[in-house]
Amino acid sequence: MKAVPILRKAAAATFLATAAVWLLATAASAGPSDPGAPQPGAVQAVPRIQLTVGKSIVLKTKYSIGKASVADDKIADIAAPMLPGQNKTSQVYVAGKAPGLTTLTLWDEADQIRNVYDIEVAPDLTRLKKMIFSVMPEETGIEVHNNNDAIALSGQVKSAVDLQKALALAESYAPGKVINLLTVGGVHQVMLEVRVAEMNRTLLKNLGVNINYLLNGDFVFTMLGQLTSVPLLQNIVTNSTDPSLSSNNPTRFNAQTTPLNITPNVNAIANVNTYINGQRVTWTGLLNVLKENDLVKILAEPTLVCLNGQTADFLAGGEIPVPIPQALGTTTIEWKKFGVELAFTPTVLSGNRISLKVSPSVSDLDYTHSVTVGGYQIPTIDKRSTTTVIEMDDGQSFAIAGLLQEQLRDSSQKYPFLGEVPVLGSLFKSQAYQKNTTELVIIITPHLAKPMDKSITKLPTDGVREPTDLEFYLNIPQPAPDKPKNAAAKSVSAAPAGKSGLDGDFGHAVPDMTQSSGQ
Repeated sequence: MKAVPILRKAAAATFLATAAVWLLATAASAGPSDPGAPQPGAVQAVPRIQLTVGKSIVLKTKYSIGKASVADDKIADIAAPMLPGQNKTSQVYVAGKAPGLTTLTLWDEADQIRNVYDIEVAPDLTRLKKMIFSVMPEETGIEVHNNNDAIALSGQVKSAVDLQKALALAESYAPGKVINLLTVGGVHQVMLEVRVAEMNRTLLKNLGVNINYLLNGDFVFTMLGQLTSVPLLQNIVTNSTDPSLSSNNPTRFNAQTTPLNITPNVNAIANVNTYINGQRVTWTGLLNVLKENDLVKILAEPTLVCLNGQTADFLAGGEIPVPIPQALGTTTIEWKKFGVELAFTPTVLSGNRISLKVSPSVSDLDYTHSVTVGGYQIPTIDKRSTTTVIEMDDGQSFAIAGLLQEQLRDSSQKYPFLGEVPVLGSLFKSQAYQKNTTELVIIITPHLAKPMDKSITKLPTDGVREPTDLEFYLNIPQPAPDKPKNAAAKSVSAAPAGKSGLDGDFGHAVPDMTQSSGQ
C-alpha cells in the first residue's frame, strides 16, 4: 500500500476548504453508488466474496481504479489489467491461493477509498467429496463442511481405517486445519480366544557302575555317576556279609569324619565274598541303569476383550525378584515376568475384517543355568516370543508360532585307560544320555464382541447353595428360594433319587420341585 503524505501546517486550512467544496460537488452530481462504496450517514456492511482455492473472479467498477491492495497475499492474489489502448482500468482480477480470510481495498484515481471487500477463500469441497467417494464408495455417510479456513468432517463411517482415510484426504486440502467430527459405527470391541499348547518330551538314559573292595575295614571304591558314598557303604555292609564292618565295630567308617557329598542313586547292588590268603574280601558292585520317559503338557486358554485401537495384555505365570547391585553397596529388586504372556492391539476394518498386532511369549525358569548375584541364586529365563501383524475375518483362526525344538545331551565319566578297555571298560565308566523335544503351538481366534444382557449369563455358582440338614442327612429335597422376576431361568440338573445332594453340575444342585411334584 502506498503511504498517504502528511500535509504541512501552512497548507492545512487551504486543503480543508478545498476538500469541503469537492465533497459538496460530488454529492450533488453523483448518481447511484457503486457496490461496496461507503454510504454517508450509515454503517455499511462490508461485502463478502467467496472463492475456492484455484478459482478466480473479475470485479468490475464504474470508476477508474487507481490502486488495489490485498491484506494477505498468501490467501489471495490480485491483478488490475489495463484496458486496450487506455492507461486505466476498471477491473480487478482476484484469485484464491490458500484457505483463509483477507481484505481487498480499491482506490480511485483521486486516491480515495471506493470499495472494501472481504475475500473468503475456502478449500474445494466438491473435489474433496468426489475424492472421498472414489476412494471409499461404500462410505455414504460422510459430510464435508467449510468452517472459515478449515474443513469439518461429520457423519459416520463403518471402520476406523475408513476414518483415517477420510482424514488423510482432508489433510491434503487443508493441512493442519481439519476438524474431525466423524464417528465409527458398528462393533468397537474385539474378543481374542488364545490357545497355547506346549508338549515337552524327555528321554533319559543312565548307565553307571561302581566297584568297591573291602578287607577288614579297609576299603577302596570308585565314585562315578554319583553312585557311591561312605554312608551308602555303611548301609550295604551288614552283619551277615562282613561282621568286621558291622554296627558293633564301625571303627574304620567312623574315621571318615566328613562324609562325601555324593547323592546315592543305586537301583542294583551285588555283594560277592571271596577269600584271599585266608581273609574274607567283600566285593560290592553298584549298578544304575535307568531309562526314563517324561511327557509334560502346558496349556493356557486366555480370553481377552479389548476396545478397537487399544492394547490388552495377559499373563499366566508369575514374577521373580532379581537383585540388582547399585552404588554404595546397595541392592535393588527388579521383577521379571515368566509364564504365558500375550499382548494384542486390534483394529476393526471394513467388511467385519480384523487387523491384529499380536505379541505372544512363553517363558519358564531354568535353574540349570542359574547365576549367583549378591549371595542369591537367580535362575535364567527361557523365553520364546514373536510379534506379528495379521488380518482376517471374524471367527477365523490361525497358528501364529509353531516351534519344534530338540536338544541332545550326552555326558560320560570314566577312569583313564580302564574305561577305554573294550567290554570290561563299562565297569569303570558312567554315562548319561538325555534328549528333550519341545513343540509349541499358539492358535488365535478373533471375534467381534458385543455386550450381552445380564439375564442370559450363567456362572458356575448358579444353582448352588448350602444344603439344609434334611437335604444333607436324609436326602429330602427342599423347594428352591423364589427367584427375582428379572432373573433368567437357569437349567440345573436335579439330584437323582437315591443319591446324595452333592450330585449335580456344580456341587449341591438345587432340585427342581415342579418336576418331582408332578410325578
